[in-house]
Amino acid sequence: MSEKENGTGLLKYLYGIVALRDSWYDETLKVLELTFLYAERYKQSVRYEGVLYFDQRLREKGLYIGMAEELPLSVLLESCFDGPLRRLCSAISLNEDKLKELSAKGGKLFVNHSKADDYIVVARKVTVVDAGA
Repeated sequence: MSEKENGTGLLKYLYGIVALRDSWYDETLKVLELTFLYAERYKQSVRYEGVLYFDQRLREKGLYIGMAEELPLSVLLESCFDGPLRRLCSAISLNEDKLKELSAKGGKLFVNHSKADDYIVVARKVTVVDAGA
């Protein structure tokens, strides 16, 4: 993971240029695991723990993610996230109080960018493991 400044504060690059190979979600444990292929041969596993919300479309096999990053929850209120924000709002009735509640629960915003759309995950922790070829 690398970090650098962007317009909203500290940006944490997580992974990118990957295609989704498989996914698994455990509702009881609140764990989302995604398996990606990088350069069509290197396996990369991503595990989100303490999942409070995720866009179900993020589980579509073959989905290409150009870049995934961690951002402050507050950026959800910016206009560039209109689509993902609408989906999140319809799922959990998001407002500023709800953002504070998610933050108080340790929630962090993870944004997966593709050419078509942005897919968000709100979770407490993410772990990225490069498994090699």
